Amino acid sequence: MAVCLRCGARYDDDAQTCAVDGSTLVADAVVAAADRDLERGEVVGEYRIEDKLGSGGFGSVYRAVHPLIGKRVAVKVLSRRFSSDPVMVTRFVDEARAVNQVHHKNIVDIFAFGALVDGRQYYVMELLQGCTFAALLEDRAPLPPAEALPILVGIARALDAAHEAGILHRDLKPENVFLVEDEDGVRPKLLDFGIAKLVGGDAAAPRTHTGVPIGTPHYMSPEQCRGAPDIDRRADVYALGVVAHVALTGRLPFGASNPLDILFQQVSEPPPRLSEHLPALGTALDDAVLTMLAKEPDRRPPTAGAAARALCEAAVAAGYAVQVPVVRSPSLGSPTTARDRQVIEAAETLAQAATGGPATLGGGLESRPGRSPRWPVVAALAAIATVGTGVAWVVGGGRPGRAPAEASTVAELPSAAASPPAPAPAASSAATLVPAPPASVALTIRATPPDAEVWLDGRRLGDARGPVALPRSPESVELELRAKGHVARKVAVVPSSDSTLSVKLDPVARERTPKELEF
Repeated sequence: MAVCLRCGARYDDDAQTCAVDGSTLVADAVVAAADRDLERGEVVGEYRIEDKLGSGGFGSVYRAVHPLIGKRVAVKVLSRRFSSDPVMVTRFVDEARAVNQVHHKNIVDIFAFGALVDGRQYYVMELLQGCTFAALLEDRAPLPPAEALPILVGIARALDAAHEAGILHRDLKPENVFLVEDEDGVRPKLLDFGIAKLVGGDAAAPRTHTGVPIGTPHYMSPEQCRGAPDIDRRADVYALGVVAHVALTGRLPFGASNPLDILFQQVSEPPPRLSEHLPALGTALDDAVLTMLAKEPDRRPPTAGAAARALCEAAVAAGYAVQVPVVRSPSLGSPTTARDRQVIEAAETLAQAATGGPATLGGGLESRPGRSPRWPVVAALAAIATVGTGVAWVVGGGRPGRAPAEASTVAELPSAAASPPAPAPAASSAATLVPAPPASVALTIRATPPDAEVWLDGRRLGDARGPVALPRSPESVELELRAKGHVARKVAVVPSSDSTLSVKLDPVARERTPKELEF
């Protein structure tokens, strides 16, 4: 493989020039030869190296521990070639500075940086346990809205916090989102501000060449693809729209294999609807994502939080049980205020199941057939490969297009024409408004073949291509899956909460004719 030292794009060995910015490509072997791995026991700053977690085009990440207090951290080391490039070193330092300016629970914490004896730059960050959003999507995409929306809300909160601090991310993608488990359930952590731009003041000038596209082509806004020097927070909103499309459909909006073709599609071609890529999802969420993917920045939501709220409003309208704290939300076009940020920080719960208990990745990350599970993975960050308006929502399973039985207990989202905002509630009241558990749960079945029918007690519940509703119960029930040309199979499930099940039906064996048995 060959890598572009300017943008990080990777190509086959026979490629010589980067299609994105025209830079000369360098073979992986050449880049790797310039760096040696840190050895176990070696001291970096105040921390002792334990082992290597991974490496990528821009450097390597190691697990380390403080010898006195035992705190474990991740140490990211910039490769020697980039450590000698003043522009790259500046970006590296800017990343650490940007993250520390925000200091948000949905953004990875960086708390020290410096240079090794050989001149390579490094910084020290929190060690995360979990998996990247990209790994989760590779194993399980498309995700049901009940699973995808809480993650997208957490990402939006991180972006809004960064934007309020005057920082644009400019490289949002699933690889740069890490999912960790804590007392609130699943918490996304935004990573890799390596090409972030500090907006305003003396830091307004970008650390890149004017007119050079910066970012990952599949997730870049049209203005980034054109190399525009005056991009703003709405470029990150566009990237959030791409991430939402991938999470909900399992496919990129634009899937050309050539980076230059992708840039052209981002600038010129209309984005597809979610329902075009996944008809089973329905059309209810289409417009909310299409608005994020508008070609003109002025047509996108003004903040990531506003974009996420619009997506949740669409989910409520479609019958999904989306729970929000009972507060008056500003209209979609309103700027983020201090009161809004207070509400965001007060509503801690991001991914709590309708049962009232925390939703965990560990209980639902079964892999697709033929793939090995990726959870849990102890890793530093996906950054090794690439060197608010709104509130927190609780999303439970609901059947698309059908209002849940407990609809009267679900807080309604006010419209833009609602009465003026009421004062923000205290943190204790904002975080406790969780409705009673719904009477049914949603079971997502990944069946082979995908058109298998689901039966319970002689009654057809639906087909496996859409979630089926089961009465909530702590007792096991026996489902039967049937498909033409396949042997029916019975499976036992406990419908105590929303869940996902993988089932493969065997083809029906048939007798061969004498002619088929001839050799």
